[in-house]
Parts: sequence; C-alpha cells; structure tokens
Amino acid sequence: MEEVRYHFGASLVLSIISGKWKPPIICELDEGAHRYNELHEQLNQHNAHPISQKGLTEQLRQLERGLDRHPNQL
Repeated sequence: MEEVRYHFGASLVLSIISGKWKPPIICELDEGAHRYNELHEQLNQHNAHPISQKGLTEQLRQLERGLDRHPNQL
C-alpha cells in the first residue's frame, strides 16, 4: 500500500475525522471516558437519526486505525 504524505496538518486531521459520526463521537469522548453502551446512548440521545451499534463500532475502528497510522504526525 502506498504511503500518503500530508503537507498540512489540517489535511491529516480531516482525513481521520471526516464523516457524519466521528465529530460527535470525539466530542462525547472529550467529556470523559465512556463505556461502549454509554457512548451509544449519549450519541442517540442527541440525534434524530440514531447510529446503530454496528455503525458505532465501525466508526470507532476507523478512528483507531487513523490514529495508529499517524501517531507522530498529530
């Protein structure tokens, strides 16, 4: 797989956090550590279109992969 180079920090951050659910997930986690079910409930409490458990799991994995790929660049 070809390595992607980022010339601006904003490009890197946006590539990691882009999507409908990642910003709200990050905001909830910024308020403190949550258990999975607590996070799921909080996200669905404030949104008219709830996220499924499968969707939340996938979004968390994508965030984790993005942070694992660029640990020294953030």
